[in-house]
Formats: sequence, structure tokens, C-alpha cells
Amino acid sequence: MEIVQAIKDYIKVLDSDLNLEEKQIELILNRVKVYLNRVDIPFILSGTIAEMIVEQSKQQKKNDGDVISSISDNGQSISFSNTVFQSMISQTDAELFGSHTVILNRFRKVGVIGVNPFKDE
Repeated sequence: MEIVQAIKDYIKVLDSDLNLEEKQIELILNRVKVYLNRVDIPFILSGTIAEMIVEQSKQQKKNDGDVISSISDNGQSISFSNTVFQSMISQTDAELFGSHTVILNRFRKVGVIGVNPFKDE
């Protein structure tokens, strides 16, 4: 998806340490789609969504930091779990979108996704 790559590019500019997989960004985009009552997301929102993700990342790092998921002794490797992404998925819309709801509300549609009585699916 073109918008996923654009969001990844914005994230790299805003916070080069934050590394999210495309599937993780797609899950966050699905939350945005549900909030907006849309099956698509206007491309112009890619920067706003990236800012939202980076702000949530910074807030999560400030609160919890990284959580160690595994430690090796002889190889001396430590792995950290991605608590930032897990936190984003478990938050309410108000917590996740924060101050960006003002911008997102301009793109909301009236209705419910997937409810079209005149279309065979």
C-alpha cells in the first residue's frame, strides 16, 4: 500500500529509532478506518497518522521504556519487546488519537463500514 510506505517514511524522519513493520502500520490504519467510518484513508492524512504514532511511541517510552523479552548469556544478546505497538493496539480511540482527533474528525463519514443494503457481497 502506498500510504503505508508514506507513513513509514514520515516516521523515519520524525523518529529514526522507531521501527514498525508494515503489518503493524496496517493494523493502526485499520483503527483509523473504523474511527473514520471509511474503507479508505485520504493520503493527506499519512503525515498526521505518522505524527500520532511517533507521539504515542514517545509517550510509551517515557512511561515504560523497553521491556526485555529474552537474554542470552554466552552470546551476550538482549532482546526487547515492542511495547509501543502493543500499547497502541490496546488503547481507546481517545487515547490513541489524542489531539489528532480534531484533524481526523474532518474526514469522518456518517454511517458504518460495510453496511450497504444495495450491494451483494
